[in-house]
Amino acid sequence: MSYFLYLFMPLLIAPNIDGYKILVYNLKFAYSHYAYNSIIADTLAGAGHDVTVIQADLDLNVKHPGAQIAKTYNIPVENEIAELLTNNSMADLIWDLDGSSFAQLKAIENFMKAQHLHQLKIINDKELAKWILNEKFDFGYAEVYSMHMIGLFKAWNITKYATGTATTLIDYMYFFYGVPFSPSSMPNMLQASSPKMTYSERVINLLGYLFFKSFFYYNADHITGEKEINKMYGADTFILERDLGEAAFIFINTNPFFDFPHPKTEKMIAISGIGIPEVKKLDKYWDDILNLRNQTILLSFGSLAKSSKMPLILKQSIVTTVKKLPDITVIFKYEIEDDGLNKDVPNLILSKWVPQNDLINDPRLSLFILHCGLNSVHEIAFAKSDCPSLAIPIFGDQMRNAQLIKSNKIGAIMNKLDLSKPDIFAKYIIETMNNKEFKQNSKQLGNMLAKRPFSAKDLLINNIEFACEFGNLKQLDLESRHQGFIVYYMLDIIVPFILVLIGFMWCGIYLTIKFIQFSIIRRFKKYRPVSTENN
Repeated sequence: MSYFLYLFMPLLIAPNIDGYKILVYNLKFAYSHYAYNSIIADTLAGAGHDVTVIQADLDLNVKHPGAQIAKTYNIPVENEIAELLTNNSMADLIWDLDGSSFAQLKAIENFMKAQHLHQLKIINDKELAKWILNEKFDFGYAEVYSMHMIGLFKAWNITKYATGTATTLIDYMYFFYGVPFSPSSMPNMLQASSPKMTYSERVINLLGYLFFKSFFYYNADHITGEKEINKMYGADTFILERDLGEAAFIFINTNPFFDFPHPKTEKMIAISGIGIPEVKKLDKYWDDILNLRNQTILLSFGSLAKSSKMPLILKQSIVTTVKKLPDITVIFKYEIEDDGLNKDVPNLILSKWVPQNDLINDPRLSLFILHCGLNSVHEIAFAKSDCPSLAIPIFGDQMRNAQLIKSNKIGAIMNKLDLSKPDIFAKYIIETMNNKEFKQNSKQLGNMLAKRPFSAKDLLINNIEFACEFGNLKQLDLESRHQGFIVYYMLDIIVPFILVLIGFMWCGIYLTIKFIQFSIIRRFKKYRPVSTENN
């Protein structure tokens, strides 16, 4: 028996010979993005493919372990680049930012600098290029925030590729796929409104859309690396408008049953939920905390807007609010557990880390107060409990994400400025926590998403494998991708038609005037008295 086991052991441990060699590019610049792309890599590796992740530690504050199944290839990051994000002073000021487009861009200024510097390093890394060319990868994947990788895939003879985004699709990205973005009914990525907008909201939405679109095109060379790639690998190696739209698919962190309806192409695949971990039984520590009182609240503002960095007045207000609710346990995700914030507040539990998904799936959790990072929003949406949510968006796409909670009636939204007002904060907590409609809708939404026809994991694996075999699937390209402004909006038909119509109208008016003049002159001659001077 042992002889046969020894004989066939190589077959048991050998890699799947039908698997594809897939290259994934994953920058460590934000926890949610790094985690999302790591899960994509591990999901494909778990399906039997030979997946290699190129990764670089741009932000050393991101503690996610990265891909666990896929192989990794670490690119050293220069101190200057890592310093821009690791010690980013703007990250500490997020709590003080307003919701304007300028403020949002100011907050990501260091990211753009770091991204560009690292982009230049990658483009000019001949050793990396040589290694990848020798590996002969079948397929490439990179997030749209690393657009230069699409050009590098082509330069490295990886002709089959896909993109993705850990957020909803950025407004100006629709253009590359030939899909219209309508500011009248589609909130832009940073817009704090639902598709049913007031007049003022539509004005703000339009201006925001135009601002970010103009910003992108003004900084296109800096963001995309198109000029540097073509300089390094030859003219026309990378043309963003052509090559981004030619990607086989774009995998978006959304779900059609929990998103605002919008036009899309078959290349846009929604795979939200793929990063949500399986619910585990709480250990004794957390189990005991949930048993302390009849009601328990989880308060978490994510990893970017650090709770320990919020203004002192907000911290004091949260403590005062918790004191007003002595019969409720409040678990507060807070980075510094021993700074005395919860001194003499027995119902306030501080923790650097919380098993968030396990807690919100526990029926004993009464309310989830969140910042509305997309991963947290999806976790509460997919949760099978009846826990309602109180959304307090802080920055970026959190404004739009909060509207998903409100539109689906699974919770309420509170302005972050009201965190400084204990009475208002406590009122929101009580009203949201005791809202029966929110509880019913939360339970129903979780059940609906659990029973969706196709799982996110299957959508990712099946579509990637399909693209690996058949390429970038030009059959799915909309013709509008290749149309100019005049043809797309049918101005070549509408303008001549209007000119002809104006011509007919002018002729009609001209003939009418002439007819009237003729009639008046004829009538005048008919009734003009006959002259008698010659008699």
